[in-house]
Amino acid sequence: MKTYVLHTAAAILLLVSGCDFFSTREPEPPLNRQSSWLIPLDGQQTLENLQASVYEQHLENFMRSLADTAFSDEPYSFTPDAETGAEYAALFTHWSRQSEEAAMQQVFTLAASTGDVHLVLTPDAEEHPSANLMVWNGRYKLELTHTAESLPSVYEGHVIWHLTPDSRGHWVIVKWFDVAAKNRVSWSRLKAALGG
Repeated sequence: MKTYVLHTAAAILLLVSGCDFFSTREPEPPLNRQSSWLIPLDGQQTLENLQASVYEQHLENFMRSLADTAFSDEPYSFTPDAETGAEYAALFTHWSRQSEEAAMQQVFTLAASTGDVHLVLTPDAEEHPSANLMVWNGRYKLELTHTAESLPSVYEGHVIWHLTPDSRGHWVIVKWFDVAAKNRVSWSRLKAALGG
């Protein structure tokens, strides 16, 4: 009987206190950003995912496009353009997947106030030396709207990507070679400025 009285008293207290269990509440924001990432079953889908991840400023998807030793025997590697590589040899000698992640996080942070980052890829050649290797050669233009006066807003050059399937069958970039375009600021320069 004592328990019944306590439960009844608690229920009356809740009703009197104004708790409205049946009222609608404000919707909560989604836990994750929307993305257009697709399982990359070929190299072209990986490049589309990479491009979309930049536009969507989705760091996790950007990183999913790069080889990860948890799923790939071959680690991700980046080779900067020759001039930037010589000037920042100490930085790029130890450039890793983690460096790439830190640099892209900074890119997305810079663009957060404006929300604008665009990556345009223009293919020059695509080769398939074997069933498990795609070599993509083309031009890129990375446009980053930001307020940092010390950084340019446009980065252009040529890129050579080696893509292979990982242990899950997802195609990923294992090697990234940046080649400077004449009178243009390369993506390597942006990576050097952000330090990875």
